[in-house]
Amino acid sequence: MSQAEELKSIRKEKLEKIKKSLINPYPLKTRRTYTIAEAIENFRKLEREKKEIFLVGRIISLRTHGGLSFFHIQDGSGKIQVLIRKNGVGESAYQFFIENFDIGDFIEVRGILVKTKTGEKNS
Repeated sequence: MSQAEELKSIRKEKLEKIKKSLINPYPLKTRRTYTIAEAIENFRKLEREKKEIFLVGRIISLRTHGGLSFFHIQDGSGKIQVLIRKNGVGESAYQFFIENFDIGDFIEVRGILVKTKTGEKNS
């Protein structure tokens, strides 16, 4: 099996796991409340209000460190870093995310905006 065929097979397996978890991998619409550019533009206000928002975009980078995963999503307006914590979403949801989502996947995220210690804006 070629490397491309093997990758395609792995991606199909992940897609089936996502479908079995009752997540629609191809939704007709999303619950997006802001584009990424709008979220960044209104960052101070949204951060201060701790308002929960929905963003959508394609995963363009992904790093996992223990119980934390950082990934950037990008839409047509910009990009933002997203932080997912195991102790925030629970062990099974965290494991499901890191085992089944990859760079290139389209994703909807829900959360509040915060800045990291280094000053990077996060959802």
